Amino acid sequence: MIKYDTALCVRINDHLKNTISEICDGTRINEADWVRASLADCAKKDAADLDQVKERFLFG
Repeated sequence: MIKYDTALCVRINDHLKNTISEICDGTRINEADWVRASLADCAKKDAADLDQVKERFLFG
């Protein structure tokens, strides 16, 4: 596994935390590894369609 010198901290609600825990407990995957892989997949998809990302986060 690669070690990075940067970190990103996010706050999530209990429901999301519990869902992630259930996924990881059921698959015996480390939560941090799952979050990193899922975030990387999401970032790749978003980078391919920035217009859709802008629309998702524009209010009004």
